[in-house]
Amino acid sequence: GLNSPLGDFHHLSTISALDSGQGLEVLYHFWLGRGVTLRVRCPKARASLPTLVELIPAADWYEREVHELLGIEFAGHPGLGPLLLPDDWDAPPPLLSREDVR
Repeated sequence: GLNSPLGDFHHLSTISALDSGQGLEVLYHFWLGRGVTLRVRCPKARASLPTLVELIPAADWYEREVHELLGIEFAGHPGLGPLLLPDDWDAPPPLLSREDVR
């Protein structure tokens, strides 16, 4: 688990992500007796991070949402299927910044 003054107790509050224009950022928001945010940056091209689902099952839907809206792969995730978008969505992930849209 995560090292904290509360032992192995940790709570994943949410996972958020954004396209900074310089790449993608994934923010893991934890409660460890106080709010703690872990920021991970990855390039847009073939963005991939390891899943947290095996360590923290609550990460499941948060990772699915980030995958669907920004296209980030979570390696080892048991099922990154559709969550929010229609099953027949074939456009790029809707929250990726695109040069042709301003």
